[in-house]
Amino acid sequence: MKFKGLFVLILALIPLTVYGFVGVGFMGGSSPSSTVNWDLLNEDCSDISDWTDADTGSAVSEVDPAGQFRFDTNSGAASNDEAHRYVDFGSLPNEFTIKVVTYFDNVGLNSGTDFANYKVYQADELVNIIFATDGLFLYDTDSGYTEVGTDLVKENGSAEWQTWWFLVAFTGTTGDGTCDVYLDDSTHNNEKVGTGINCSQEYVGTDGLVRLIQYGNTTDDMVHHIDSIQIATGLHTP
Repeated sequence: MKFKGLFVLILALIPLTVYGFVGVGFMGGSSPSSTVNWDLLNEDCSDISDWTDADTGSAVSEVDPAGQFRFDTNSGAASNDEAHRYVDFGSLPNEFTIKVVTYFDNVGLNSGTDFANYKVYQADELVNIIFATDGLFLYDTDSGYTEVGTDLVKENGSAEWQTWWFLVAFTGTTGDGTCDVYLDDSTHNNEKVGTGINCSQEYVGTDGLVRLIQYGNTTDDMVHHIDSIQIATGLHTP
């Protein structure tokens, strides 16, 4: 019986050893998705009324269909109309994770300002994420636009739901932020597609502000959908 008890104890400890924790929490720089507390923002996109409407001209941001945010610039290219919503959740820590589920019905080039754009602010810097036909980009004040991977954004005729994870580490020194990126879609299984990418845009803004924007400065009817967007304190992997 003593040997049987010891065997049971060993079996119980095996998964704890494999995953790197024994009663004292996860060990390492990031935690797996099953433990994430989306404490800063947890938006399921069923109701957009909590987000301030900043649409211009004929552009529209709305819930359509149910459970999805829809951003459509309509016929606003001539006047640079944008579909735009923003919310302020309070204060953004130096290390945080953004998870967003997207579908890009019709977006254009980064250079033509026909892209989808998500921005998350601290008081003196922000992470600036751009989804365009020519790829996923992060903007940094010193490095400019850096493409993450190669042509990762599935859009227009090739559009599908894609889940993105952005693990952002600001250092407390303005301009030194970096980002790791993970992607889950039909050709990526929660794959790490970007490592240590410079992502600090120096800007004096509102701490905790989140902007979701669809631009259409060159082409009419730029459209995309969001199924959910979440932000958590700390760095978390899928």
